Amino acid sequence: MFAGEYLNMLIKVSFGIGYMGKEVKEGKVKGRLKIPRNIPLAYILLIILIVSVASLLSIFYVKKVKYEMKIAELEERISNLLTKIDELSKKNSELQAKVENLERKVLNLTVQRDMLLKERNKLQVEILGVREAYSKLQVDYNKLNVEYSKLKSEYEELKKEYSKLTKSYNNLLGKYEALTEAFRKLQESYENLVEKYEDLTSDYSKLKEDYERLKQDYNYLQDIVNLRKHTLIISCKKYTISALSSKEIRISVNYAGYLYIDFTANGTIYFEVRGTYYHNCKYYTYYERYPETGSTTSGTFIAPVLPEVHVPNDVTIKIINTANATVEVIITVDYWY
Repeated sequence: MFAGEYLNMLIKVSFGIGYMGKEVKEGKVKGRLKIPRNIPLAYILLIILIVSVASLLSIFYVKKVKYEMKIAELEERISNLLTKIDELSKKNSELQAKVENLERKVLNLTVQRDMLLKERNKLQVEILGVREAYSKLQVDYNKLNVEYSKLKSEYEELKKEYSKLTKSYNNLLGKYEALTEAFRKLQESYENLVEKYEDLTSDYSKLKEDYERLKQDYNYLQDIVNLRKHTLIISCKKYTISALSSKEIRISVNYAGYLYIDFTANGTIYFEVRGTYYHNCKYYTYYERYPETGSTTSGTFIAPVLPEVHVPNDVTIKIINTANATVEVIITVDYWY
């Protein structure tokens, strides 16, 4: 068999190894190519070398993306070689038909063979580089595998922690929803209390106003009870009374108390203070005389008053002139109640 056919077979084997599997290794590729049994040892070794390299490249194809450019370059060179091999095959066919030109073309084939050997040596060098790169990739892969194992272990731990956190989150979410509902109810209660507080505040303001009024009334009545209120009924008023006659002064009172009477006269006189009060279904008249006996020209005295609601609250102050001449009296009456 010619060298061109061998190389053509090698290229097809290298690119078909990915889907031939064991059939390529056993030389039993059905329907695609047949490996002759009388292949020279150098070509067999080259076939084995290329097949093993192609197998390794196919297995680690995914992990050697960065070497695809080199592989593409090799494929291009191999394609060029395939073209040259095809040319050599044509020439070999012509040599078989034209034996007489064999010696002349052998020299050319020898030169081409030397060139192919140089290309093979280059390919072997590149294959060694690829092997070294593969070894480095294998080391990196082992490191990455170790890192992957660690990360996987950490991922499992994190997954467990995530499950715990998820459970805790669900529990907290339930508590949060319960607290939210409780807060809503408390908010409603608070709003109701605010409304009640505002009502109570309004009621308190009204009660406070009523209290202030009652307090004023109480203080007013307390002053009345303790006789701390007074009204000046007559202030330094002059009365003229004929000889041996009298003068009556009527004043109106509303509360029990007393009359503070101060007077001066230019003749002898005396006073009678009369009033009426109601007690135990009977009316009583009270009487006060000043002085108790005789007469005088000046003085100051107190006359109690006890008015009742069922009778007229009038008190009569009667001034009696005991002299035989006209008398002028200046009188002041202060009502304490």
